[in-house]
Amino acid sequence: MDGRTCKHLRSSNEDVPARKKTRRNEDDEIEEPKTFASTQSQTDELYMCNLSNRPTQLKEHDTEVRCIVNIHGYKKDEIDAEVEDDVLTVIGEHNINNRSILCQITLPENVEMDGYRVDFDYDHDLCTFIFPKMKPKIKKIKLTF
Repeated sequence: MDGRTCKHLRSSNEDVPARKKTRRNEDDEIEEPKTFASTQSQTDELYMCNLSNRPTQLKEHDTEVRCIVNIHGYKKDEIDAEVEDDVLTVIGEHNINNRSILCQITLPENVEMDGYRVDFDYDHDLCTFIFPKMKPKIKKIKLTF
């Protein structure tokens, strides 16, 4: 530079605050770097704590309603489900680390409880509950003039 200093540049360290001059003491403990395995288990732990935080979808089609629940880390025999008062409750219990999950999805009123089926897609960690829709009741109204 030509002898001039810019306002945002310092010409010396004299005006640097004391806290910025301090360096880390070599005796300070340094946190061990996290491995993929440790961060993956922490992520799984957070993800598995509550199934209601997991992605769920309720899709209505012409003839059926699909409830799709992410069941990452759970097997078919570790998942239970029940319907009470139009609420689908999905419960998962994992013997490893004694973890459990719970998800509740309110079903539409036009869903039949008989004739449902459950599909598991382990490639995408999804459990799909498929409920047939009730056929609409059509009542003829007699018109009189």
